[in-house]
Amino acid sequence: MDYRKLFKSRIFIFTFSFIIEMALYYGVNAYVFHDQYFSLDLGFLPVLSLLLGPYSALGFASAALMSDLIFEFSYYGIVNGVFDLTTYMVIGVLTWRLWYDFKIGNHINKPRFDSAGSIFKAILIILAAGFYNLLITVYIYGMQDYAIQRIFCTFALPLTIVLILVPLFNYYRIPLYVPKKQFKKRFSLKIYNLMFLLMYVPTLIGVVFNLKLSISIIAMSYICCIVFLLKPFKEESLNVDEDYTTTLNERLINSMIKLFLMVLVIVLTIAFINDFSFDLDNIKGNLEFIFWINLMLVTSYILFLIPLTVYLKYVERNIIEPISEISNIAVKVNELKGLGDIKNEFSKINNKNELGILSESLMDLTSTIEEYSDSLKENISRKERYETELKLANEIQTSMIPTDFDEFTRGKDIEIYGLMNPAYDVGGDFYDYLDIDGDSIGFVIGDVSGKGIPAALFMIKTMTLVKDYLKHYNDLKLTFSKVNNGLCLNNNEEYFVTSWLAKFDLSSGDLSFVNAGHNQPLVCIDGEVRYLDTKPGLVLAAMEDIPYRENSIRLSKGDFIVLYTDGVTEANNNYEGFYGEDRLKRVVEMNKDKHPKEIIRAIKGDIADYTDNAEQFDDTTLLILKYL
Repeated sequence: MDYRKLFKSRIFIFTFSFIIEMALYYGVNAYVFHDQYFSLDLGFLPVLSLLLGPYSALGFASAALMSDLIFEFSYYGIVNGVFDLTTYMVIGVLTWRLWYDFKIGNHINKPRFDSAGSIFKAILIILAAGFYNLLITVYIYGMQDYAIQRIFCTFALPLTIVLILVPLFNYYRIPLYVPKKQFKKRFSLKIYNLMFLLMYVPTLIGVVFNLKLSISIIAMSYICCIVFLLKPFKEESLNVDEDYTTTLNERLINSMIKLFLMVLVIVLTIAFINDFSFDLDNIKGNLEFIFWINLMLVTSYILFLIPLTVYLKYVERNIIEPISEISNIAVKVNELKGLGDIKNEFSKINNKNELGILSESLMDLTSTIEEYSDSLKENISRKERYETELKLANEIQTSMIPTDFDEFTRGKDIEIYGLMNPAYDVGGDFYDYLDIDGDSIGFVIGDVSGKGIPAALFMIKTMTLVKDYLKHYNDLKLTFSKVNNGLCLNNNEEYFVTSWLAKFDLSSGDLSFVNAGHNQPLVCIDGEVRYLDTKPGLVLAAMEDIPYRENSIRLSKGDFIVLYTDGVTEANNNYEGFYGEDRLKRVVEMNKDKHPKEIIRAIKGDIADYTDNAEQFDDTTLLILKYL
């Protein structure tokens, strides 16, 4: 069975506290100190009530009453028992109540030492409850030996116990009792707080002025205290944090408490070594012992615990809190609205030490990331637009390239086949063929400079002008001159086109052509494969009114011509350089007896082998015409 579940039961809390009180009050006080009223149970009463709540105080009070009745069943025993019952109950509930009524920082949590303020809070609560108990005791019994003993039992002892039990209960994850209901508000909050102050006044006046014992004065103190205890809890007190996660600050505090307790053990050991007498049969000797123990405990608190707590507060403010703030920013980074909010959070850390420098560095880093993020977004947006353009350009380019080879050559003594394999970066390659008249056909290949949609549109314009002028004039030189002048108009992007235009006479085999800065084609004449060695003219769209020269050759049956763009010869494998004209010529020679389609397939396969199927940055375009 999990012992921690027991502490969730009010009956167990009552019984647990009852047994401890009986052991301390009836056992230790009666049998160890021989009825000399040391009341060591008063050291545990406020601490266990602080942790376990009103039912713990009720267990202590009930056990005190029973112990008094057992210890001395007389009128005095009954009066003393009633006094202990009321005092214990009020002191216990008051201690528990004060913790949940006053908050440290911006939150109320269960009793735990997670900040320097929480130590001060626990000490002040123990002192407030102990001082109230002491006033009533002194007022009843006077400044006698019994009161001196109570100073030890109500101050030094519970302060030491609270430093031990609070970390211990939290370490073993023992459930602590928190407010469970909201009392009805009968007075204003100011009245309740005033009652807390007034509960000290009657007995304090009685002690100072040595007034005769009056039940009414004690009753006034009790009434003020009870009214304060009826003060309604704030909402945050009813919903305290259940999280038991140990923070860095709490671990540091617990280490300092351990150090202080070690000092305390050393101090008490010194007291015994110096032979402060402790005679169970000599009350005077016992009082001297208690006096010196009190003195040493108070000295330890003044010389060690308070300075340690002050230093802890300094460490907390200058180290722990900045670290926590930086950690919290990292945890809630997804909740913040952008890098601007993160930067603002870092700007709130105003420490001048290394953590402040770290905060400033993180803030500068945030600004750098913000700038980089904006730049990255812009680049991604630009890249997406560019990719969209390339995709559209590819679609435009592909849709304009004819592929009706069989239909076009039907009834003609030729075979024709072409391939345009677009690269990722669109370069505007094209080829085309058309009927000029009944005896001749025209065909063209070209490559537009530039990339993207503008280049694709320029390609369309070039193909359209070539078709129109060639059909209209039936003259290669004039066609290129007209096309050149037309492309020069409004060419703000300064594109240019390399192109090779030809007209083939189907009856005679005569091939006339004009070259505007394009790659020299390969021809296979009488079984010999060679490049056409002619001087090319200026590229199209470079300058207006440029004359072009026409050349001609004659093809015999079985001869063919291979047109290509620079994407073929400049295919790159990143190791051995370009594919090159010599390799292209060699592949054509090896496949010269095949159909144009098979020749192009062989060229394409050889390029893929050479480049190891690497993505190319220029279009691969081929067009072959064979005379049958």
